[in-house]
Amino acid sequence: MHEAAARYSSLARTTPTLKPPARMMFFVALLLLSSAVSALDPRYTPTQYRIESWGTLDGLPGASISALYQDSGGYLWVGTYRGAARFDGYQFTDLATVAGVDIPQDVIRSIVETGDGTLWFAGERRGLVAYDNSGEVYRFFDGDQSGAINYLHEDNNQQMWIATSTMLYRMQGRLPDVTFVPELAQSVWQLTQSSSGDLWAATEQGLWFKSNQVWQLHDEPQLNRAHLWSLVFSGDDLWVGWRGGLSKLSGADWRHYQAEQGELPHAVIRNVLTDDNGMVWIATAGGGLARYDQNGFSRVTQNQGLASDVVWVLIEDREGNIWAGGSGGLSRISDVAVQVFGRSEGVESSLVWSVASNGPEGVLLGTNGDGLLSLNIDSGAVQQVGPELGQAGAGIVLTAHRLESGDTIFGTFVGAYRLSSDNRAERIETIPDGRVRVLMLGDDGVLWVASDRGIGQLRGNQYRDLTGRFGLESVATTSLYKNPDGSLLATAESGGLWLLPADLSPATRLDRVATKMPTRDVWRDVDGTIWVAGFGLHRLEQGEWVPVDSINRRLPAQFHALVEDPRGWLWASTNVGVARISIPGLRDHVRDPTSTPDAKFIGVMDGMRSAEANGGNQHALLLDDKGRLLVPTTDGVAVIDPENMGDRYVPPNPLIERVLIDEDKPYAWTERALPAGTERLRIEFTALRLSDPERIHFRYRLEPSEPEWTDIGRQRSVGLSRLSPGDYTFSIQAAGADGIWGTPTVIDFAISPYWWQRGWVQIAFALFAAAMLISLPLLRIRVLRHRAAELRREVSIRTSELARANTALEEAARTDALTSLPNRRHFMARLVANWMEGGPLCLATLDIDHFKRYNDSLGHLMGDSCLQQLGLLFRQELSGPGVLVGRVGGEEFSVFFRASLEESEMRLRQLTRQLALAAIPHPNSVSSLLTISIGLAERRPGDVNDGDLRERADLALYQAKAEGRNRLCIAD
Repeated sequence: MHEAAARYSSLARTTPTLKPPARMMFFVALLLLSSAVSALDPRYTPTQYRIESWGTLDGLPGASISALYQDSGGYLWVGTYRGAARFDGYQFTDLATVAGVDIPQDVIRSIVETGDGTLWFAGERRGLVAYDNSGEVYRFFDGDQSGAINYLHEDNNQQMWIATSTMLYRMQGRLPDVTFVPELAQSVWQLTQSSSGDLWAATEQGLWFKSNQVWQLHDEPQLNRAHLWSLVFSGDDLWVGWRGGLSKLSGADWRHYQAEQGELPHAVIRNVLTDDNGMVWIATAGGGLARYDQNGFSRVTQNQGLASDVVWVLIEDREGNIWAGGSGGLSRISDVAVQVFGRSEGVESSLVWSVASNGPEGVLLGTNGDGLLSLNIDSGAVQQVGPELGQAGAGIVLTAHRLESGDTIFGTFVGAYRLSSDNRAERIETIPDGRVRVLMLGDDGVLWVASDRGIGQLRGNQYRDLTGRFGLESVATTSLYKNPDGSLLATAESGGLWLLPADLSPATRLDRVATKMPTRDVWRDVDGTIWVAGFGLHRLEQGEWVPVDSINRRLPAQFHALVEDPRGWLWASTNVGVARISIPGLRDHVRDPTSTPDAKFIGVMDGMRSAEANGGNQHALLLDDKGRLLVPTTDGVAVIDPENMGDRYVPPNPLIERVLIDEDKPYAWTERALPAGTERLRIEFTALRLSDPERIHFRYRLEPSEPEWTDIGRQRSVGLSRLSPGDYTFSIQAAGADGIWGTPTVIDFAISPYWWQRGWVQIAFALFAAAMLISLPLLRIRVLRHRAAELRREVSIRTSELARANTALEEAARTDALTSLPNRRHFMARLVANWMEGGPLCLATLDIDHFKRYNDSLGHLMGDSCLQQLGLLFRQELSGPGVLVGRVGGEEFSVFFRASLEESEMRLRQLTRQLALAAIPHPNSVSSLLTISIGLAERRPGDVNDGDLRERADLALYQAKAEGRNRLCIAD
């Protein structure tokens, strides 16, 4: 062993270009701890969490994940079959780039951070790599033949244990002082430590433990000579994952779970993890990721978004996310604010039209083909209600209502049915055929029924048609609302709001101006204000629709259903998500239309599998007896608990990761002084948030040259160019989805001047010149007299040249140097000027698809060349009177047209055709060629300023990206 230890003493040492800021890491860790969220909600099934996966196309060095670890700074480290990478939630950076040195690729099987801040990476072939908090990199055991390193463990006494494929080592102090454990001369796969301090080891020949300084083989027969992969303590219980199943030791009692008994999804258990809520997560080598809790085993697989059904490693980060790595990449299982019941939870027809109360049994779901389903949200039980109906269209249930008798009336595409308490269903023949969309119980116990054929009342099985009496023969009712005086408000598919008197006299249309805008639902505030869901949210004021612009601009959508909750919120379902709007804020808006009601918008990012909420029926929203909101969508029913809808986190302060001079030269600016001649600078930064990192966006400013904030979206680097000598202050700031900006990170730096740019040199030169002029006055006067006429002519020439030079300088100040297009400031000034002139105006936002991948694959020089090609193409295709195109961001361009929407769309589609003909190669995009996504918006009469137009163009651009990029989308 001493000879082996001597061999291990040889190491390779390198010094990185940029040392990590240890002090900054400490404060980042404190921030993360203060803003961390709890563990995953145990009420959800694994399929109801948000699952996202990453692979090599997203920047992972290798597709097979063999190690996971979160360091004290908050970064997630991922070990793959082709080396390790650091992940900030947004992008991966390989270890060699982080350290600034060349590190040979290896299969990384284990990663651990010791108490002194050193990160250790265990390899299969190349030994150990240590990266300490001063930025130094060390390598140990490189090329040694003692076997692959399987696992690293630092015990409670800060001793490092090194488990290899041939034996177990204990490190004394620091490497290379190690000794081996003779009892474990075998492949050791994992170690863990109990609360009492005993060490336990999973080996290829059974379960070992170290008590009183002695290693012993556990005598459990089931595990005797078994190949063990993983160990973890949950309190005093020990969970063991092995090649034949999963076992739990509680005190002296063993419990074994095996796939053959139907308890496990797969027989080979590669890793076991217990989260902060006590749930046990089980990584299987083929059955996906399983979870064990008080309800038994459940699981999530590749079909629900997991990267692979072969899972090898698991960790829980400090924000409560579960990370799973296996043969297909990396997956994150994160908590959501919205619980969804869809196909994975037993709702086979995941398109749900309606939801209604089902008494103590839970709720009734009206599906698109499977009839009525009963759902118990608390237990997750889903079952069919009633027999299968033979008539075509009867399985499409648009609305339902359970009566006090226990019977259920439900409306379908082909009429209404009664479902008795003994589970018999019969067609209510007295109700006309057609889509029955509204069922509402009146104050007198009568059931109001509205369909495409009219409106009436149902008592028992007797239907009274009131369509003609109300005078609503041509009105298809979408919802009914009971007023305090017994009258009803009715909304119409073809537009309009109607008052149905309690005495059944003819209806009155309340909106004086006829509109074809579908009105889907109505809600009346206690102060009498009537709010209507249509294309946006409106209120009725003196017979006219008054839109709530601040809401409708942020969520341009078709509003479907409205419901008030006891907390003072108005909930609205739309075709792009759910809105929660402050009712006191709406009342303030009535008094002062310039005020903005507090609102939160809920969609896919919050856990909805589909943001398209179904509407147009009476039961398009339901508030249950526990205060939860149920929303039928095109992919299951979404359950929103208002208790979970608070702000989930405060964006962390940005962290500067790297500074590059001239785009590609890393620079360690310990004194914050950059060398003379530096004209271009790239600052790379991040915000360490592993949950919802895509919600974080950034803005920056550079004082004194760019004193105003520039919003750069989710971009995590800033290129600064044309920097002259002097002192600068760079500030970067992050905000979450609510738009609230956090504390900025500020750095000061200076660019040194050349010697001839220094002040004293210029002063000395000026004095020398003055002395020369004074020493030869007579000669100079004589020469000037003889050449007076010539000099006047020369002055005139120079004056003209100076005027041309000034004109050129002014043009340069308005022009982007790389593309020769107008820059952002000039473009925005022209846009405002054209806005003030009035008339037709269209604005398009253009974004290069996956341009970061283009730069990452081909380099920034090729990226600059690509931008120059696009600039030339844009100048060729988007020129002429009434048209201006400009570069407003890194890969973002804008163009406005003093033209109609149709003409603007035609010009843009011609541009995309020319771009396709240019056939610029892109090695890593939606196709093999460079493409762009375009959002186009037209000036509308209701727009207040050009910001409204820009916002709608941006929303159309986001829609183009969401639909797959390489397309043009027009704002509604």
